[in-house]
Amino acid sequence: MGWGKMNDPWSNFHLKNNYYNSLNLFKIAKKNNFKKVIFCGSINEYGNKYGPLKEETLIGKLDTFYAKSKLKLTNFGLKFYKNTKTEFFSIRLSYVYGPYQRQGTLINLLINAFKKKKTLKMTKCTSYRDYVYVDDVAKGIVKIVLIKKKIETGIYNLGSGKCITIKNFVKIFCQIIKFDNKFLKFGVIQEKKEQKQLKNYLVCNKFRKNFNWSPCSNIKIGLSKMAKIIL
Repeated sequence: MGWGKMNDPWSNFHLKNNYYNSLNLFKIAKKNNFKKVIFCGSINEYGNKYGPLKEETLIGKLDTFYAKSKLKLTNFGLKFYKNTKTEFFSIRLSYVYGPYQRQGTLINLLINAFKKKKTLKMTKCTSYRDYVYVDDVAKGIVKIVLIKKKIETGIYNLGSGKCITIKNFVKIFCQIIKFDNKFLKFGVIQEKKEQKQLKNYLVCNKFRKNFNWSPCSNIKIGLSKMAKIIL
């Protein structure tokens, strides 16, 4: 299932339309005895926390309606499917990147600037992100779908287990595609209002142990794969 208003984490659309549409899907799945429900949550559900984030980490302050609605649905699902025939998994994803991103995203803007040889104006880009390549995410979810044996349900982190600044992410990608740094202008536009993200990353030991999964792609490998597909 996909959510609307993803370009605006402060929109009340998340707590209303996205939340209630998801509830309806949850109820249909339970009523029809679906075997599994896999809900894509977010690293933002942990709020403003530093350092390694484990599934049992206490939740920090949540700023955006997006983060609040994701956490609200995770908590609802955990209770709603308890002691039912439907297994519920809430996958807390870090920042997923890959080809074919929607208009206005950082990667989309970078590619457009590269193709047109135009200057890209950005914020300081000093925030940290745990970036995970989309192929690794897809393989992780497929692991949950296909596993036959009884497995622990609930919350699972799915990320790279590392974090870098957005600025370094941009520079690595530009080095791979040979986009001259003179076209990159950091710190010339205002910081985007979003969920406060401190220097943190997801610990994915639980996923690795139960599903024999770990990301195959580090940042350089993932960005190289993406560049070959896009360019």
